[in-house]
Amino acid sequence: MPRLILLALLLLAACAAPRPAASLRDPAVPVRSIAGYDFALMQGDWHEAASLAPAATACGPGHLSVRPEGAALRLSGALCMAGSLRPVNARAVPSGPGRLALSGEVEDWWVIWADHGDRTLVLAPPSGRFAVVLDRGRIPPDRLKAAREMLDFNGFNVALLH
Repeated sequence: MPRLILLALLLLAACAAPRPAASLRDPAVPVRSIAGYDFALMQGDWHEAASLAPAATACGPGHLSVRPEGAALRLSGALCMAGSLRPVNARAVPSGPGRLALSGEVEDWWVIWADHGDRTLVLAPPSGRFAVVLDRGRIPPDRLKAAREMLDFNGFNVALLH
């Protein structure tokens, strides 16, 4: 009888466990961040030009403000993350090459790509639970194409780029 109760409790716990977030990238493909990225170049205001979402959802566009905060950066705004507009208000510190550890976030955000001149930026965690393409103004087609190619190179499902 105790085994039956234990089994019932285990089954109940399994039903209540949260489902892991779906990945928008192929985990078999290595993801890379930009080695040597100068995070000081990230300071300023960014407009969300595109994001990955599991379906064509009305979600944005978002925006991100990056300001210095001592030796760290303050990220604030709202970004479309996997189809949901989510507020961002975090202290970010470099945690590796092209990687930021954000307060309140479980995983780092990686700089997947930045164009020469730092006008366009692609941010994503290595898990692939979201990816955003940010631009300082209105993104031209050539930079959006380059961002799409870098996401594809890193295993992201670019068919989901909106």
